[in-house]
Amino acid sequence: MKTHRFTLQTYITQVLTVLALMLKAASVQAQSVTVTAKRVFQTTGQGNTAAPILRLKITNNTDTDAVLLHADIAATDAARRNSRSLALYTTPTIEYYATRQPMMLGTVNTKQLGTHMPPADIGIPADMQYHLMAVRYGGYRLPKGISYLWLTADIKPNATLGEYVDATVLQLRMRTSNGEVVVKPDMRHTQYDVPGLRIYRTQTFPYVPTTDKCRFYRIPGMTLNADGDIVITADRRYNSQADLGNHKIDVSLRRSHDGGRTWTPQQLIAIGDSATTDGFGYGDASLVRAKSGRLLCLSIGSKYWSFDGQGGLTLTTSDDGGRTWSPVRNLRRKNFTDATHNLVDSIGFFSLFCASGRSLCTADGTIMAVAACLDKKGDRTFSDYLLSSTDEGETWTLGPACAYHQGDEAKLVQMNDGSLLISSRKTKGNRGFNRGSSDGRQWQQQYDDPHMPANACNADILYYSRSTQRQPDIMLHTGIITHDRHGLRLWMSIDEGHTWHPVTDIQQGGAAYSTMERLPNGDLAILYEDDSYNAGNGYYINFVTLTRQQILGWYEQLRAQGSN
Repeated sequence: MKTHRFTLQTYITQVLTVLALMLKAASVQAQSVTVTAKRVFQTTGQGNTAAPILRLKITNNTDTDAVLLHADIAATDAARRNSRSLALYTTPTIEYYATRQPMMLGTVNTKQLGTHMPPADIGIPADMQYHLMAVRYGGYRLPKGISYLWLTADIKPNATLGEYVDATVLQLRMRTSNGEVVVKPDMRHTQYDVPGLRIYRTQTFPYVPTTDKCRFYRIPGMTLNADGDIVITADRRYNSQADLGNHKIDVSLRRSHDGGRTWTPQQLIAIGDSATTDGFGYGDASLVRAKSGRLLCLSIGSKYWSFDGQGGLTLTTSDDGGRTWSPVRNLRRKNFTDATHNLVDSIGFFSLFCASGRSLCTADGTIMAVAACLDKKGDRTFSDYLLSSTDEGETWTLGPACAYHQGDEAKLVQMNDGSLLISSRKTKGNRGFNRGSSDGRQWQQQYDDPHMPANACNADILYYSRSTQRQPDIMLHTGIITHDRHGLRLWMSIDEGHTWHPVTDIQQGGAAYSTMERLPNGDLAILYEDDSYNAGNGYYINFVTLTRQQILGWYEQLRAQGSN
């Protein structure tokens, strides 16, 4: 009996052990495919197709491919109203827009969305009012290792401007070598405080990381040619995001004939070359159209970082709307005056560079930009001086007076009476301003605006419309609102820049340098560095437009508030 009891007990123990191992194996198998969700971009445009909302990183640790059978997807009421369909795509790499043809796995018309609420245990806030849908596949094989799925939306051409399209993946059902498993994505990086894709009249990405043989793009510039075409520039920084000083940088240009919906191929108008004496690279471009229609592109040509003696002010011009450009020339080598130091064809400052983005052409045709200057070696704080030309770039004068002491990258507008207003980036405090004479030779007492937080980041100021031209008197200003370069905001002034009011947030997520232009139809174009999705390859250069009706609506709101 003892032997029998021992054998039975041993048998039971073995059975329980086998069952435990089977349960453990099933548990391990359930975790053999993991899915991590990440919210990606935050903007889209009317009529945009396959606009990505969410990225799923799928890690398949099984011995064979996992077959995707079924996906449960949820969308907000606003997504149902403003999008035609939702779809899942796959790409072999972490960059969606750099993949020429992402492969669609399945799609569903938003009219077919159910009205079921998702389970409470998936981590989605209850007040988001999601609707449930399912996308079924004949079976897509997820390869071993890492692959990427993207939840996207096709936006209606008449989608409501300013609303948000949001959706998410609740769970994926897959077949593996050990049977079917259900995997719920890890949603910890989906940023539910961001409401999804904001709808603009137009939204495109003219410069996308890891495309056109360039990994990093930075520093947007923009103007219009005489035909009303949009002309933009960006730094091609190739394999490093760093500023000039230790690697090759070229200035790339693109044009749009249809308001920013499509763009010409990249055109290099300033090509860095370490073998030349002009410097290792060209960057920080600023565009402006002269009264004659000539386009001017100021940039820096240097092999030194700004704190190490950067001084190569360079210029290239176009007389055919941006199609062809002159050879790059160094301004200080001929017909250049440093009025601050009484020097000809030389610069007395240790280092300087012009603010990128957009320069100013005044009513009398003077071209103006602002140079951020370091007085001597060892200085770490810039001051702003006016750089101007009265003959469309043939001759230039720097100074003589300081426009903003301890400023940085700065922009100019001409006021209704011909005087100047400078807005300067600052390291601490609020945005800096000063007012000067029409020729920039005299400046008043500089001041900070208490209602405009200063991030150490380039921004732009634009006189959108003027009372002197029998239009509403509107000035606009972009800027980043947090110290870590998150939140691109638009401010408006209706009293010639004396007070500024926030009117809308262009993007809540990561963003940096920005510039603006008024389009011929009255819409506002904003070109900026978009860091809402960063896969280790830096910024996207994002182009969005706000309508004239939106601008005037905010103007009327401010007038009403002032009248109360």
